[in-house]
Parts: sequence; structure tokens; C-alpha cells
Amino acid sequence: MRKAQAALEFLTTYGWMLLILIVVLIVLSFLGFFNPPRPIACTFPANFVCRDWKLTTDGNFTLDLYQNTGHYITILGMNCTRNLDPDNPQFTPVNIYLINNDHAIVANGTNIQCSDSSGAVLSGNIGNYYTGKIALYYFENDTGMRHVIIGDMTARYE
Repeated sequence: MRKAQAALEFLTTYGWMLLILIVVLIVLSFLGFFNPPRPIACTFPANFVCRDWKLTTDGNFTLDLYQNTGHYITILGMNCTRNLDPDNPQFTPVNIYLINNDHAIVANGTNIQCSDSSGAVLSGNIGNYYTGKIALYYFENDTGMRHVIIGDMTARYE
């Protein structure tokens, strides 16, 4: 009889501990402890900096870009996509003149939309994350050379 009582007390104690552990895990999961926020970032190769960017829930993208290439440049096209084809990036035409050591709004929230590889606009809910590529096609006004640069972006839908 004493062994049965000791075993029952042992199981009851561990049962309560297990129940408390399950409740704590559920609360931590509900609070988002197991899904930490992703870092929001926009990076380009050297001499280009994303000063600010915004992605709306309908897929419209805004980008404030700084350049320090040593040249006055004209940005001729831009692409914001999740799956960039490096051989055929399919730029949306823009015509933004940007002097050295300055910044400009390249995408103004209406002319560039982020898309998938099929061209469908990627919309999302407020707070969801988008990770993709930004491709810029630009022309150096003094040298006449044309370049394509590709950057990475992780943004939160606003």
C-alpha cells in the first residue's frame, strides 16, 4: 500500500510539472518567442546605399537610394522580384538622374511593384515579411558605360 501511494504521489508531482511546462510553452509560442523577427535590411554592392525603403500591402515599393560612384548617373530601370533571372532581369523603365554623393527616390510607391518570377505582384498583410532582390540598371553620364547592380532586400509590409 505504501509503495502504491509513493508511486501515485510521484506521478502526480511529475504530472503537475508537465502540465505547467506545456502551459509555459503555449504562452511563449503565443507571444512569438519561437518566431523571432527577421532583420529588415536592404543592401547593395559598394557605392550604393538604401537610405529608406517601404513596401505596401498591395506590392508597391518605394526606395530612397544614395550613390557614391564618383559619377553622375541616370538610373534607367529597376526590378523588385523574389526570383531574379540574372540573364534577363526585365527592368521597369525609370529615368532618375542622380549626382555623386546624393540620393533620390528611385521607386516612388507607384511605378515599381515587387513580383514573383511569373510577374505576379506579391501582396501581403501588414507585418508579414518579404525577401527578394532589387536590380538597378544605370548609365554613367560621363563615361557612357551601362551597369547592372543587384541588391538584397528584406522588408515588412506596411
